[in-house]
Amino acid sequence: MWMRIAGWGLALSLAGAAMADEPVGPLWQVVALDGRDAEAPVPEMRFDEAGRLAGTGGCNRYRASVGIDGGAMRIEGTMATRMFCGPAVMAQEQAFFALLAQVDGWQIAAPDRLALFAGARVVIEARRGPPALANPSDLRQDKR
Repeated sequence: MWMRIAGWGLALSLAGAAMADEPVGPLWQVVALDGRDAEAPVPEMRFDEAGRLAGTGGCNRYRASVGIDGGAMRIEGTMATRMFCGPAVMAQEQAFFALLAQVDGWQIAAPDRLALFAGARVVIEARRGPPALANPSDLRQDKR
């Protein structure tokens, strides 16, 4: 389970060196949105050093501006292509984009686990992984 300590500048000593890592670089595959398992095709995120976020929402490719300051994160200006997919894929993608706009913090709890927060609530959980993951729910460490 994710645990968040109030205050953006605090480092969790329990997480060791993994907390010093930033989400920048690797591909992150979403495994849960607002506490619910993501369904394939899962959204993907890649943060770069120039302050950009890009990936796929499951159907459409997107990009956004991202600001990271310690444990604080702000994602703005999300733009996406306008392809159409099935209703379930589109609903999950719309939920993902709406949650991205709420993000105000992040935490890496293990080398391969990323949580994005809105306040004290984890809204997006992701794991490092290769593209085209077949069954994202298998990646959830704390299956409910």
